[in-house]
Amino acid sequence: MTSKSPMRSCEGVDETTLSFAEIKALCAGNLLIKEKIDLEVSLSKLKTLKSHHRTEQYRIEDNVLKHFPEAIRKTENRIKGYESDTEHLKTIVTPAESKMSVMTIMGTDYTDKEAAGKALIEAYRNCKAKETLDIGEYKSFDMAVTFDKYNNVFTLELKRDMTYTTNLGADPICNITRINNALEAVPQYLENSVTQRDTLKSELAVAKGEMGKPFPHEAELTEKTGRLAQLNALLNLDGKQEVKQDIAAKTPPSKTSIYAKMEEFKQRKAEQGELDKPLGLNRNNKKIDNEL
Repeated sequence: MTSKSPMRSCEGVDETTLSFAEIKALCAGNLLIKEKIDLEVSLSKLKTLKSHHRTEQYRIEDNVLKHFPEAIRKTENRIKGYESDTEHLKTIVTPAESKMSVMTIMGTDYTDKEAAGKALIEAYRNCKAKETLDIGEYKSFDMAVTFDKYNNVFTLELKRDMTYTTNLGADPICNITRINNALEAVPQYLENSVTQRDTLKSELAVAKGEMGKPFPHEAELTEKTGRLAQLNALLNLDGKQEVKQDIAAKTPPSKTSIYAKMEEFKQRKAEQGELDKPLGLNRNNKKIDNEL
């Protein structure tokens, strides 16, 4: 259903069907028939394996030439963005527990968590579905709110070199905590991206080693294909010669007309010098009648 050649397969026990000629040869104890059937089953599996190998080679080639290089390029771009944001966050001084860095909401600066949280809720209440509302800035990250009508939740985006998201709720202080947690996770994003890049490079090296490998059972496939062709020629299971012989044997001889027989009889009598005698077509002449 996926149009791919499966590596695994199942076969019914009654899948093999025999022709009349094969059944007749088996009844006669012809061991070549058994060898032929075994070869056909083996060749069917080998052809499936070769088809899978060819499909796999196409996939590997596509990964080496397109997928892995593109994925590595995108990952390295993300690493650069995460590195920049991480270095920037290191320069931000962490305020006291009850305070926070300056958060600008709709043009007003806030340093108190509760006041900033309430102003944030008041700002995103005006956001409508399919609309992105720019509401301010926090730690040099631009803040924008969108409403997801399917999940019925407001989402806050923090954007500098990279974009980070978090969901907003109805609690003012909890919203500020969620925003801080999203920014504190930036170093972890950087570490994950570096690991992902290293994994992609390792997979690319492995794919390059696998690309272009020949089918490992090619020699066996060629040998068995040739042997099967040889057996088909020896067994003549297509029955073409037998059909020709049967047709020739079943064709009735052509009938000779009475006039042709008379001409043949005249010629034979002429050779014997007896044409001066009557032909003896009368049925009372038993001798000539018998000769005819």
